[in-house]
Amino acid sequence: MAIRIDQFEKELNQKRGEFEHIKKNLAECEQRISLNGERQKYLIEAQKIIQDVAVSTQSSIVFRINEIVNRVIQAVFPEYSFELKYEVHRNKSEASLKFYCGGEEIDILSDAGGVMDIASTGLRFALWSMTNKANIMLLDENLKFLSADLQHRGAEILKSICITLGIQIIFVSHIPAMSQYADNVIHVSKSGKYSTVQWEKT
Repeated sequence: MAIRIDQFEKELNQKRGEFEHIKKNLAECEQRISLNGERQKYLIEAQKIIQDVAVSTQSSIVFRINEIVNRVIQAVFPEYSFELKYEVHRNKSEASLKFYCGGEEIDILSDAGGVMDIASTGLRFALWSMTNKANIMLLDENLKFLSADLQHRGAEILKSICITLGIQIIFVSHIPAMSQYADNVIHVSKSGKYSTVQWEKT
């Protein structure tokens, strides 16, 4: 079957148009791939910068927290130590709190005595020291699990940390030893339905 020349030219021109359109699309795709490659390169570089800044920030946080918490713990329990560590899991940084006794890692939650009391108090001071909030902290019965022979040492380190960090503590306690280290003491006693408040300046 014969094909007319004008019909053939029409189909040829149509195919040429389709070819040029495909060629143009291919060029645009190649340009996009090239641009995406450049963007990916910049993103990888930006991610590395962010990671470096994060590591630097984490290092300064770790140093600050470890320093304060260990100072508080070791003033009362010299054989104990604390370590904040950042570990990467599935490309995410996670903080882990490690406690040691005599160099051996321990489970602080199952440890007897007031170590947990002292450690949590040290962590509160460390976290407070990294904020710009008011220089006052309320502590409620923080050293209640300390044995009687260690209560004075606990009170001494609280006083020392207050002076070092320039912080004022309002400390609620039933421990008589605490009042010896306070600047002001308010005694609250309850009788029946009424409470009696007595202010004692030390």
